[in-house]
Amino acid sequence: MSPGFEQVFAMCEPWSYVLMFLSTLTLAMLLERALVLFFMFNLNLHLVLEIITKLWMENKLDRAEKLALALPKRSPFAQLARVALAYATATPERARRALDGIEADGVAVFRRRLRHFPFLAVLGAATGVAGTAGLGGFSTLPEHTPRFAGLPVPTLPFATGALLTGVVLTAYLVFTARARQMSGRLAKMKAVFWDLMQSHPVRHPGD
Repeated sequence: MSPGFEQVFAMCEPWSYVLMFLSTLTLAMLLERALVLFFMFNLNLHLVLEIITKLWMENKLDRAEKLALALPKRSPFAQLARVALAYATATPERARRALDGIEADGVAVFRRRLRHFPFLAVLGAATGVAGTAGLGGFSTLPEHTPRFAGLPVPTLPFATGALLTGVVLTAYLVFTARARQMSGRLAKMKAVFWDLMQSHPVRHPGD
């Protein structure tokens, strides 16, 4: 009779605790990055830039600022729009520094925690290999070795570690590509504002 999950978990101690911790950490990181890169900061950038550009060229910065304030406060796109409008009447040097600074902050938000994914994958793989080796799973196993989900129990840490590593590395590739895409959108937004500052400079209210 094959053992149940609780029995298998106990048979694979202490590696099962480490793998469960790594799996929980992985799930938390996946959810956080997915929310940030695909939901929280996702907006119709083309439409926003089109409206702000029109208002800028009509010298209606107050209405453009209201639109920027209506965007999600934590969004790097909204922050860049607010900074660009705030520095609309500043010197080109100050405006450039402000835009470059807020762009760098936004890129950091998109790429946050991604550098931890490869390290987490290594930990998952190493734990899986060490667990199976410690349980004698890489040697010839007796025919009566207990099985769970068709796999001998001593090989389960390796299988779990391999699955965890695959999920983490796949997510790393997906999130890295998405972060690069979001950074490109931010750079495009900065370029649009910079072109507006050059081609349609806004005068100081007292001028």
